[in-house]
Amino acid sequence: MSLLQSTFWGVDSDGDGLDDAHEANLANTYLPTLQFVEGELFYPASIEYHLSNSILKRKVGNSITIIDTSPTIAEISMYTNINDNYFLENRLSFEEISQNYNQWKDANGYFVYARVKPDMANGENYIIIQYWLFYAFNNGPLNDHQGDWEVIEIILNSSEEPIYASYSQHESGEKTLWGNVEKIDSTHPKVYVAKGSHANYFRAYQGNLGMESDIVGANGKVINWNDPDLKVVLLGEVGIGSQGWLEFAGRRGTLGEVLKN
Repeated sequence: MSLLQSTFWGVDSDGDGLDDAHEANLANTYLPTLQFVEGELFYPASIEYHLSNSILKRKVGNSITIIDTSPTIAEISMYTNINDNYFLENRLSFEEISQNYNQWKDANGYFVYARVKPDMANGENYIIIQYWLFYAFNNGPLNDHQGDWEVIEIILNSSEEPIYASYSQHESGEKTLWGNVEKIDSTHPKVYVAKGSHANYFRAYQGNLGMESDIVGANGKVINWNDPDLKVVLLGEVGIGSQGWLEFAGRRGTLGEVLKN
C-alpha cells in the first residue's frame, strides 16, 4: 500500500483545518480490506484509466455531439455544470473493457481515493473519512453500466474515536456502530463487495440479496489494506490543487446509465 500524495506536518493544502499529514495518517489507519466474490471481473481502478479509454460527449436535446476523442483532466475540469449534460463514454465494448482492464490492473494495481474532512452536526464536531472506489464497469445481475463509484465512510467523534461506519449500496447504503464492524488488525473495516454491482456489505451472504439481487460472498479475491499493489490517493477539496477531475460535473459512463457520483 502506498499513499500517492506527499504529505507534510504543518501543511494544510485544502484549508480545512487538518494538516495533510494528519489526514494521511487517519486515511491509512482506517483503510478498508475489500473481500470480493469468486468470478469478479473489476476491481478499484484510477479515474485516469477510465479517461484514457473515453470519448467526451455532450447531449443537447435529442442530439449527441463528440467534444473530444482524447479528453484530458485539464479539459474536463472546465465542465462544472451538471445541467450541461457532458459525459465520458468508454469507447470499448464490455468484452473489450474487461480484457483491457485486466491487462491494466496487472501493470498498475488497485486504487482508493481517500477524503478526510472535519464536519459538525447538532453542535458536535466530527471527522469524516471517505474511501471512494471507482470501477470501470458495473455488471451486476440486474444492472449493467459503464463507470461505477462506491464509497465507504468512517465517522470519528471529537476525540477522533471511530463511532460509525457506512457502506454504499446502489442508491442508498447501510450504517452501523463501529463496534459491529468486522475489522482486520483492529482498525481496518472488512468490506464484502457484491459481485459485479460492487455494492458494499458488512457481512458475507449466501444467495442473492436486496433490490439488485446482489451476490455477496467470501470466496474471491481479497485486497488487504496493506496490499503492496494498493495505491491510496488523498483528495483535497473541489477547486483546490491539481485533481481537476473532481471539478467535472458530467457522468463517467454513457449518458442515461446509472452512476453514483
